Amino acid sequence: MQIIGNGTINSTVSGDSTTYTAVPLNDYKFKYWSGGGINYTDNPLTLKTVVELTSVTFYYSIYNYLKGIVGFNIPDDSLNVILLKRGVDFDADISDLTTEMKDLLYADVLIFGATMPSVYGNVNDSDGGWSHQEGSSTINGLEKSGFARSLQFKLSATSSEVNFRLNDVKS
Repeated sequence: MQIIGNGTINSTVSGDSTTYTAVPLNDYKFKYWSGGGINYTDNPLTLKTVVELTSVTFYYSIYNYLKGIVGFNIPDDSLNVILLKRGVDFDADISDLTTEMKDLLYADVLIFGATMPSVYGNVNDSDGGWSHQEGSSTINGLEKSGFARSLQFKLSATSSEVNFRLNDVKS
């Protein structure tokens, strides 16, 4: 059986039926089984032994792609808003999206990164003359400028309709 994407297959024969279980690896997701010109979306899938599956397909979601392509943490809620704004399901297969859509979503994430607070996620405590800060992340001006340059390049390279510049990003 051909495996498309990143995953493994387990099968168990019981009488005249076989149960197939697709096990995605490394953030991939199960998409479908194929056999006899039919795609099956159940996982696990039980078929009569006479039905022969020819392939199983795993995919990488746009959500995982966008989380992995940037060098900063984007909150899930923010990423979901970006995806909803573009009409893309967070679980969409990246191979089903156009290059332009992937680049526009990437540009949206870069805009988020360039405009987010320089210090985020921190907790401050103080009591009787002492203070403590933990859990914060800092994005400096150089990193934000890098986001802006990447954004300008992506926008100019992918869409003539989008014509704006993110010039002066300050930390």
